[in-house]
Amino acid sequence: MALAQGQISVAMNDVRRLFDPTQQPPREPLDALLEAALHAWDAGEQEEAHLLLQQMLPLAEQMGYL
Repeated sequence: MALAQGQISVAMNDVRRLFDPTQQPPREPLDALLEAALHAWDAGEQEEAHLLLQQMLPLAEQMGYL
């Protein structure tokens, strides 16, 4: 939702929460894209993180997450 509204920092916080130890992490290959987006974001590469999140959307929908 946050990504669709252009709130990338909120979306990245949501992604980070998915990997909280109290949560069940997303399945492969979705987890790899989300982790790559987090690493890009943490490295200050906001555009790369945004692109990775955009790539993740159809996969998440196909896997039943959206």
